[in-house]
Amino acid sequence: MTSANTAPTLDFVFHPASIAIVGVADESASTNSGRNFLNVLLEAGYSGRIYPVNRNGGQVQGLKIFRSLEEIPGPVDFVISAIPAPTAPRLMAECVAKGVRLVHFFTAGFSELGDESGRRLEAEVLEIARRGGVRMTGPNGMGIYCPESGLSFMSGFPKEKGPLAVMSQSGAFSAYAVREATTRGLFISKAISYGNAADLNEADFLDYFADDQATRIVAAYIEGPRAPGRLLATLKRTANAKPVVILKGGISPTGARSAASHTGSLAGSGTVWSAMIRQAGAIQVDNPEELVDVALLLKCLVGGGHSMAFVGFGGGVGVHGADLCSALGLTLPEAPAEIRAKLRTIWPSEAGSSLRNPVDIFGGSNKKVIADTLSIIADWPEADFLVVHLPLYINPASSSLLATVYVQALVDLADRLREKTIVVPGSVFSEATNKIVLDVQTSLVRAGFAVFPSVTRAINALARVIAYRQRRRR
Repeated sequence: MTSANTAPTLDFVFHPASIAIVGVADESASTNSGRNFLNVLLEAGYSGRIYPVNRNGGQVQGLKIFRSLEEIPGPVDFVISAIPAPTAPRLMAECVAKGVRLVHFFTAGFSELGDESGRRLEAEVLEIARRGGVRMTGPNGMGIYCPESGLSFMSGFPKEKGPLAVMSQSGAFSAYAVREATTRGLFISKAISYGNAADLNEADFLDYFADDQATRIVAAYIEGPRAPGRLLATLKRTANAKPVVILKGGISPTGARSAASHTGSLAGSGTVWSAMIRQAGAIQVDNPEELVDVALLLKCLVGGGHSMAFVGFGGGVGVHGADLCSALGLTLPEAPAEIRAKLRTIWPSEAGSSLRNPVDIFGGSNKKVIADTLSIIADWPEADFLVVHLPLYINPASSSLLATVYVQALVDLADRLREKTIVVPGSVFSEATNKIVLDVQTSLVRAGFAVFPSVTRAINALARVIAYRQRRRR
């Protein structure tokens, strides 16, 4: 284990002092992936030296375009390759001569093609890199995001850093995870879209994140391991240090075939993978939404237990939530007489409502009434967790008032509630309510709440987290 004062071995991957982007065209070209990488780095606030490279020279964004790596006057730590795959061996030889530490190949056209020429080209590049002591990410990957150092591979990623590391063979999944997580208040320590994993692979990054002091939770999308002999031991070590949430791609025959053509990965048996993930102590999820949902609850919710209270209005949603809790092994205890007596001082009649748990408080539009209700339930010792549901689609005309009342009550109680509460400002695709729901989510995320788009996703994720914490305590 790396000490707190020593950077993990691969820290140079996420904190380069200088970057050369090979394949940057000047502004005369209408589109250019190399120039896009340059613009993204400038937008992200990368503070190191940036060297655009193109054999035609010129200028871009006020920077000189060097004709080769050799022409660059100073050292280069990191090279981003946005040039065609057949030129990769020559570029790697130039990187070796320049003393580059890391090359990222955004370029596709290697082993994922599934033919001998693609595999041979990837092997040739890797052999040159290994002989010259250069590490490589990709090929066929989007790249690296590290808010702390100003690295990014996509426009609009936040500059704020947080506790979640994302590692993904898929570029699209890595972008989804970053955007979905950060929109909901879960910010990123590092993210890596590593594609074919010809050199640095899933075991290397898991090993790094086990020791990374900035990372408290790891979310991973893996299609097929490039280091199967190391993976179980490395996953065990990382999962012992911090929660690891894994979405395994290619668990069906059709999915495995798709994975082979996507990143050149041999996906393997879904049953074997599930057993390995469980044995290692990690959390397996079934879709990208769950990957973020579970990571969010690992960050926001504190404490153990497996019972919950459900508060909201619209009785059918409560019935569905109760059924789902039962199916997933969660307890929805009936509110005892003393709790119901306290609630009756606020809600004198249960006509059209219910105070038994689920607590259906249809029609509540007074902030004090809502706050008092939530306080009573929060003090109920048998309710380890609380789901608050606001179906803003029931009456769009009054949704704004309802949202304001609940948000104000929840924000006022945030110090008492945020570590045990999930809020679901449920909506549908509707011009009348979508902006209201977004405003509700923004306000509640700022107050530190876990906010979910549906009761089903909230309870599914909560069940995953509770089961994980129970396993950890055994």
